[in-house]
Amino acid sequence: KKGEELFDAKEWRALDTRKTRLLWMLEDTLGCPNTFEFRREELALMKRKTAREEGRGEAVEDGEVVSSFLEGLRPGGCYFEYLKHADIAVRLGNTLFVHGSVSPQSIDFVPSLRLPFAKNAALLPNTGHYVNQEG
Repeated sequence: KKGEELFDAKEWRALDTRKTRLLWMLEDTLGCPNTFEFRREELALMKRKTAREEGRGEAVEDGEVVSSFLEGLRPGGCYFEYLKHADIAVRLGNTLFVHGSVSPQSIDFVPSLRLPFAKNAALLPNTGHYVNQEG
Protein backbone atom coordinates (compact mmCIF):
# COMPACT_ATOMS: atom_id res chain seq x y z
CA LYS A 1 0.00 0.00 0.00
CA LYS A 2 2.92 2.39 0.51
CA GLY A 3 3.54 2.78 -3.21
CA GLU A 4 -0.12 3.05 -4.19
CA GLU A 5 -0.32 6.74 -3.28
CA LEU A 6 2.61 7.47 -5.63
CA PHE A 7 0.80 6.16 -8.73
CA ASP A 8 -2.75 6.04 -9.96
CA ALA A 9 -4.27 2.60 -10.66
CA LYS A 10 -3.43 2.67 -14.37
CA GLU A 11 0.22 3.57 -13.71
CA TRP A 12 0.40 0.95 -10.97
CA ARG A 13 -0.90 -1.80 -13.31
CA ALA A 14 1.63 -0.72 -15.97
CA LEU A 15 4.43 -1.25 -13.47
CA ASP A 16 3.12 -4.68 -12.43
CA THR A 17 4.58 -6.73 -15.27
CA ARG A 18 5.61 -10.39 -15.27
CA LYS A 19 9.24 -9.26 -15.07
CA THR A 20 8.79 -6.79 -12.19
CA ARG A 21 6.68 -9.28 -10.25
CA LEU A 22 9.29 -12.02 -10.75
CA LEU A 23 12.10 -9.65 -9.74
CA TRP A 24 10.15 -8.73 -6.61
CA MET A 25 9.60 -12.40 -5.73
CA LEU A 26 13.24 -13.29 -6.31
CA GLU A 27 14.64 -10.29 -4.44
CA ASP A 28 12.14 -9.61 -1.68
CA THR A 29 10.54 -12.95 -0.88
CA LEU A 30 13.18 -15.52 -1.84
CA GLY A 31 16.28 -13.49 -0.98
CA CYS A 32 18.08 -14.13 -4.26
CA PRO A 33 18.47 -10.75 -5.98
CA ASN A 34 20.93 -11.98 -8.63
CA THR A 35 18.97 -15.03 -9.79
CA PHE A 36 17.25 -13.29 -12.72
CA GLU A 37 20.59 -12.30 -14.25
CA PHE A 38 22.17 -15.66 -13.38
CA ARG A 39 19.32 -17.35 -15.28
CA ARG A 40 19.88 -14.96 -18.22
CA GLU A 41 23.57 -16.00 -18.26
CA GLU A 42 22.61 -19.67 -18.13
CA LEU A 43 20.16 -19.26 -21.01
CA ALA A 44 22.80 -17.33 -22.98
CA LEU A 45 25.26 -20.18 -22.57
CA MET A 46 22.66 -22.68 -23.76
CA LYS A 47 21.69 -20.39 -26.67
CA ARG A 48 25.31 -19.78 -27.63
CA LYS A 49 25.80 -23.49 -28.21
CA THR A 50 22.58 -23.68 -30.26
CA ALA A 51 23.37 -20.39 -32.06
CA ARG A 52 26.78 -21.66 -33.13
CA GLU A 53 25.17 -24.83 -34.42
CA GLU A 54 22.45 -22.89 -36.29
CA GLY A 55 24.49 -19.80 -37.24
CA ARG A 56 22.30 -17.18 -35.52
CA GLY A 57 22.49 -14.63 -32.67
CA GLU A 58 22.22 -15.49 -28.99
CA ALA A 59 20.87 -12.47 -27.07
CA VAL A 60 18.53 -13.36 -24.18
CA GLU A 61 15.60 -10.98 -23.73
CA ASP A 62 13.84 -10.33 -20.41
CA GLY A 63 10.74 -12.17 -21.63
CA GLU A 64 12.77 -15.31 -22.31
CA VAL A 65 14.13 -15.26 -18.76
CA VAL A 66 10.62 -14.84 -17.31
CA SER A 67 9.28 -17.60 -19.57
CA SER A 68 12.01 -19.98 -18.45
CA PHE A 69 10.93 -19.54 -14.82
CA LEU A 70 7.27 -20.03 -15.75
CA GLU A 71 8.06 -23.18 -17.75
CA GLY A 72 9.68 -24.64 -14.66
CA LEU A 73 6.47 -24.07 -12.68
CA ARG A 74 4.20 -25.94 -15.11
CA PRO A 75 3.51 -29.68 -14.72
CA GLY A 76 6.64 -31.50 -15.82
CA GLY A 77 8.81 -28.44 -15.16
CA CYS A 78 11.81 -28.67 -12.83
CA TYR A 79 10.32 -26.52 -10.02
CA PHE A 80 6.92 -28.19 -10.27
CA GLU A 81 8.41 -31.69 -10.07
CA TYR A 82 10.73 -30.74 -7.21
CA LEU A 83 7.93 -29.20 -5.14
CA LYS A 84 5.58 -32.08 -6.00
CA HIS A 85 7.94 -34.50 -4.29
CA ALA A 86 9.41 -32.25 -1.59
CA ASP A 87 8.37 -31.61 1.97
CA ILE A 88 8.05 -27.88 2.61
CA ALA A 89 8.89 -28.49 6.26
CA VAL A 90 9.89 -31.44 8.41
CA ARG A 91 9.74 -31.57 12.18
CA LEU A 92 12.04 -34.03 13.91
CA GLY A 93 11.48 -33.92 17.65
CA ASN A 94 11.57 -30.27 18.71
CA THR A 95 13.42 -29.10 15.58
CA LEU A 96 11.72 -27.70 12.48
CA PHE A 97 13.67 -27.96 9.21
CA VAL A 98 12.58 -25.64 6.37
CA HIS A 99 14.08 -24.33 3.17
CA GLY A 100 14.48 -20.66 3.99
CA SER A 101 13.54 -19.51 7.44
CA VAL A 102 10.84 -19.17 10.01
CA SER A 103 10.44 -15.58 11.14
CA PRO A 104 8.23 -14.03 13.81
CA GLN A 105 5.92 -12.91 10.96
CA SER A 106 5.53 -16.45 9.62
CA ILE A 107 4.74 -18.18 12.92
CA ASP A 108 1.16 -19.53 12.79
CA PHE A 109 0.69 -18.33 9.18
CA VAL A 110 -1.11 -20.81 6.96
CA PRO A 111 -1.87 -19.69 3.37
CA SER A 112 -5.49 -19.76 2.32
CA LEU A 113 -6.40 -22.82 0.30
CA ARG A 114 -8.49 -20.50 -1.88
CA LEU A 115 -5.33 -19.04 -3.44
CA PRO A 116 -4.56 -20.33 -6.95
CA PHE A 117 -1.18 -21.79 -5.97
CA ALA A 118 -2.77 -23.82 -3.16
CA LYS A 119 -5.65 -25.33 -5.13
CA ASN A 120 -4.22 -28.88 -4.95
CA ALA A 121 -3.09 -28.71 -1.36
CA ALA A 122 -4.87 -29.53 1.87
CA LEU A 123 -3.85 -29.21 5.49
CA LEU A 124 -3.82 -32.50 7.33
CA PRO A 125 -5.81 -32.13 10.56
CA ASN A 126 -3.71 -31.89 13.73
CA THR A 127 -0.38 -32.19 11.91
CA GLY A 128 0.18 -28.89 10.12
CA HIS A 129 1.46 -30.74 7.02
CA TYR A 130 0.36 -29.93 3.50
CA VAL A 131 -0.38 -32.87 1.26
CA ASN A 132 -1.09 -33.12 -2.42
CA GLN A 133 -4.75 -34.02 -2.96
CA GLU A 134 -3.97 -35.48 -6.40
CA GLY A 135 -1.83 -38.33 -5.19
